[in-house]
Amino acid sequence: TQSNQHRENTYPQIRMVCHMELTSHQLINSAFSGYRTNEMVLAEDLIETTPDHSLTLFDKGYYSLGLL
Repeated sequence: TQSNQHRENTYPQIRMVCHMELTSHQLINSAFSGYRTNEMVLAEDLIETTPDHSLTLFDKGYYSLGLL
């Protein structure tokens, strides 16, 4: 059972990271795992599918030079 600072949750939760095409907002690819998995780990799975010479924008939490 998942929990937070207020109570236990009775429904399953996942953590999901997505590639999204900026102008159409179409999801290109995604990686997901259990809620306790770090987003940086999931983002590493998507690096292989990032097109060469593409402009990639990261959210402020993705500060790792290892992703570049």
